[in-house]
Amino acid sequence: MNFEIFLKSKVLCVTDKWILSFRKGKLLLYNSQKELINQVCLEGIRHNGLLQRLLRLEPRLAVPLDDNSFLVSYNGKMLRYDITLNQLHTEQVYEKRMKNPLSICLIENETYGKEFYYGEYIWNEEKGPVSVFRRRNGAWDKVYTFSAGAITHIHNIIYCQEKKCFYILTGDEDKESGIWVADYTFETVRQLVGGMQQFRACIAFLEEDYLYYATDTPLEQNFLYRIHLLDNRLEKLGNINGSCIYGAVQGDLKLFSTTVEPDSSLPKWRYKFTRKLGKGIIDRYSHLYMIDCNKTPKELLALRKDRLPMWLFQFGTITFPYNTTNDIFITTQAVKPKHGITLKIKSECKETANEI
Repeated sequence: MNFEIFLKSKVLCVTDKWILSFRKGKLLLYNSQKELINQVCLEGIRHNGLLQRLLRLEPRLAVPLDDNSFLVSYNGKMLRYDITLNQLHTEQVYEKRMKNPLSICLIENETYGKEFYYGEYIWNEEKGPVSVFRRRNGAWDKVYTFSAGAITHIHNIIYCQEKKCFYILTGDEDKESGIWVADYTFETVRQLVGGMQQFRACIAFLEEDYLYYATDTPLEQNFLYRIHLLDNRLEKLGNINGSCIYGAVQGDLKLFSTTVEPDSSLPKWRYKFTRKLGKGIIDRYSHLYMIDCNKTPKELLALRKDRLPMWLFQFGTITFPYNTTNDIFITTQAVKPKHGITLKIKSECKETANEI
């Protein structure tokens, strides 16, 4: 697949009007023509990229709040970036020393307008309670809590507009790995499937009566699956070359990437420094896949992990900015050609993918 460098920075969010990215300790705001409009400094180390990677001093995600502001998750806080004032405001300080949620769910509600949901993504070595938070009318509230011992953390929350329900992806041990269904009010939360690494996932896509998901386990072979939501029938659609943490829907395309990560069965100190891959990680490449018309994973691109230790300086993977345009963007994390740059898939490749 052909691609071009879009920006030499980590793009967090792309809309028809704005591009918000991160580089060297700053949020950079561009217009749609990639003209730099504003920049604002984040707290932390500003110029040393290796220290930023080591200390995780990079924003993980951003989403548009309205035409003139964004929500940005960074270093233990949910920030609101006001474009007009070019200022950052702290909306929420995360609990339990969480750096960032792994993902955020944005929905449009007829009564309340935009609502945002995230689940706590924490180390949780003591297996304490884990909560879901919601932003409504400018305020963050805790809407549901998994009891102590139920899960380690929450990977993702996906909303189904048709059924007015949420699908919650949890991990990481066998008994904690599962997909849960919550009604819109979170008064009823039940497990759809769970209890095995087969149900450990970070991304999922809804299509008709199916939920598609790619597994996220370094412990065994990873696959793309789908669950028939009418009878919970599970289908294995194809193997993938590693654990999957990130994915995105772009138009009719459903994209996801694999991760280069170490063997999590090692003792903690060895795990942090080892170059040994997990059993479920086939090679040292992050593979970009799409779900083709046969509902199987088709590889589009592979980028090699850089030489730095996997845990210390971040797993090697391909991430996806929040994107409301018709273009396809991917961002590099600890892979070649360079960490923290954003690539644009060329139009002829989009057309080829759409023809598959």
